[in-house]
Amino acid sequence: IRLGCLESPKTETVFGLHVDPTLPTGAVRYLPGAMNAAVTDFELTVHGRSCHGARPHQGIDAIVAAAGIITALQAVPSRRFSATTPVVLTVGTVNGGTANNIIADEVRITGTLRSLDMSVMADLKRIVRETCEKTAEGFGATSEVNYTTEYPVLYNDFELTERAVRKIEDLLGKENMHKMDAPSLGADDFAFFCSRAKCFYFNVGCRGATQGDDQVLHTPCLAPDEDSLRIALQILCNIV
Repeated sequence: IRLGCLESPKTETVFGLHVDPTLPTGAVRYLPGAMNAAVTDFELTVHGRSCHGARPHQGIDAIVAAAGIITALQAVPSRRFSATTPVVLTVGTVNGGTANNIIADEVRITGTLRSLDMSVMADLKRIVRETCEKTAEGFGATSEVNYTTEYPVLYNDFELTERAVRKIEDLLGKENMHKMDAPSLGADDFAFFCSRAKCFYFNVGCRGATQGDDQVLHTPCLAPDEDSLRIALQILCNIV
């Protein structure tokens, strides 16, 4: 996008798809409006002061401070946002300490934030930073939050989705069209294209007739039915 792929030629509509092993080959899943969440990954560093484990009062325990921060962060989605506003805050890694009898002076934490609204994401980032700083201060420690990967909400244009769905129905039949009950809090980098042009993004089933429930994305068990590729190409041609 930065190199101008949507400008020369000027691109007004974009289409994308993702294989879906929870659907049989020949089926499609879609959702008008927000379909996938915005995501912001974060790196948190908690700074304390090291000392001997037998004399913890002489230092500032970064591990205890980090534990307090992690606990405080769990209340952010449920207590700082409405129950009707989808927000996810996940801590994925915690690393700190060098020996069993040394008070750690640093702990590194990584995690991810998810939302279906960019303004909510902005508030979430601000609240997470404030929570980390103020909780660390209560332990005499300091914290540093860096936001790394950031994807916008993947938003399907309503009119474009309606038109595209009719074309897919002509190919696959209405019985194979599945409208999602709710958006996914998973993210997809195709959202960057959707933020610059009208978008229709959808999932194409890739579970073969003889395959079972062990077909899950991002696992060693995934073996997509390759006939789904032919169907996906037919869908794109029909839409175009």
